[in-house]
Amino acid sequence: MRYYLNCHTAGAVMDNAADSQLVWRQLKTRYPGKFFHGCVSHGLRLLIEDVFGSGRSPEPPAVSSVATPDHVNASGDSHPFSELRQLVENCRVVAMLLQQDEQTSAELTRRLELEGGDSRILQFPRKNDWYRLRSGLDSFLGALGALGRILAEPSFVTEAPIYLQGQRVFVTNTVLHPEFMASLQKAIAILDPINGLLAHFEDAAVPCSEVFASFAKTLPDALSKVVGLTDRERSHLLLLNQSRFNLMYGDAHGIAYLLDPRYVGEGLSVEIRKNIEDLVFDFPLDSPGNGGELPAEASKIGEK
Repeated sequence: MRYYLNCHTAGAVMDNAADSQLVWRQLKTRYPGKFFHGCVSHGLRLLIEDVFGSGRSPEPPAVSSVATPDHVNASGDSHPFSELRQLVENCRVVAMLLQQDEQTSAELTRRLELEGGDSRILQFPRKNDWYRLRSGLDSFLGALGALGRILAEPSFVTEAPIYLQGQRVFVTNTVLHPEFMASLQKAIAILDPINGLLAHFEDAAVPCSEVFASFAKTLPDALSKVVGLTDRERSHLLLLNQSRFNLMYGDAHGIAYLLDPRYVGEGLSVEIRKNIEDLVFDFPLDSPGNGGELPAEASKIGEK
């Protein structure tokens, strides 16, 4: 690594763990002419995990009609998005149970084909595969009509083999819960702008300035407009956005945002602009770089 940092690179991009940030600050001291910052794609995945991760996983074999599949605060989690965390875990369990239930899977596929929809059985990503969470929730939303009609038939549970009845009760109570569709739609609405940025930043040619613009304006603007959020949920989303940006921020982001003619530092406070300008003017050409870091006030850029 020392060889490449000395000769062949402008810096390094790392993951967004706190330990990595400590490492790149140490590297910045040793290589003041290099740029170090966190990976934007990794940061966006962690943002999704911040919202939807760590929910309580139901235990399918033990589920009965009295076990609450309510995804609304079923875990007793005080997190603002405990409802959506539980939704994700319940969807994962429902998808697994339906894949194991060959009769129901075949009937769902048949009905989806008749309705001209995607006939593939519910596709839900494995745990911690945050990039594909949106497509998994989409598959539920697309199959919800046909699946709901199957589950609403009394025979779905009463005529099932004994070993399947408990699982079918769980699936029925989860999918037919009055808030299930609304929670699906809310989750998808939150994921929309985040997944859009994930796709955008897959292109290595995207200018570094767009990282700053995305986390300072594009993403907070989009998250603020999600329909159905409570004030607490909206504030928490914006706080998570700021926290993730602060963990990935490096000098290159601020300098690029200031120098890009599309932005020319739009929205920067006088103090932040001056700090970034100082980085530019003090840039040591013989040993490129500067040890500056994001001022605390930068977190205010994405506030609403």
